[in-house]
Amino acid sequence: MPHAHDWAHCTPNLKALAYRFAVCCDDASLGAYIDVLLASLRDPADDSEGADGADAPHRYTLTASPGRAGLVDVRRDGELVEAGLAPGDAVGWLVWDINRLAAELSGEYLLFHSGGLEADGTGVLVPAASGSGKSTLTAGLARAGLGYLSDELVALELDGAVPGRLLPYPKPISVKPGSFAVLASMDPGPLGDGWFGESAGE
Repeated sequence: MPHAHDWAHCTPNLKALAYRFAVCCDDASLGAYIDVLLASLRDPADDSEGADGADAPHRYTLTASPGRAGLVDVRRDGELVEAGLAPGDAVGWLVWDINRLAAELSGEYLLFHSGGLEADGTGVLVPAASGSGKSTLTAGLARAGLGYLSDELVALELDGAVPGRLLPYPKPISVKPGSFAVLASMDPGPLGDGWFGESAGE
């Protein structure tokens, strides 16, 4: 595995509720795409602008799969977890795993499987079963001007400075292809071209 200074791109420290991590790639274009995709998860406690996530407690690495042109291997904390994925599938798996670990490692919060938004200082939950359109509705409400907290997992702070506060987990919004037409104005355009196919956002 390359040393830290050999990476073509590393994100700054990122935070998904209680889960802190960084992502490094040996492909600069893929790394830059991931950096933009996960920019909303930048750790507010890390004020070192431009830091490369060197001190993150967890690290994902996406590297070219040996002998398999155009495919990517994914490691978490040095352990191979997925091999030979297309870049778009690797990014989809990365977002899924971050979401999973955010839920597993955030036991100090009361978690809701829900979209979450903010309107004039008041939290709004959009609970629904998977596949029923909560992410599409959440994205539409955010586009209409509500503050975006999450499309998947909303955390209620039970202790701390402000008990009862909803904590943001602004992961990338994932919608299924059937929602693309109603959210056309939110299409990432050229940034996403080449990485995602029809299965994106599932």
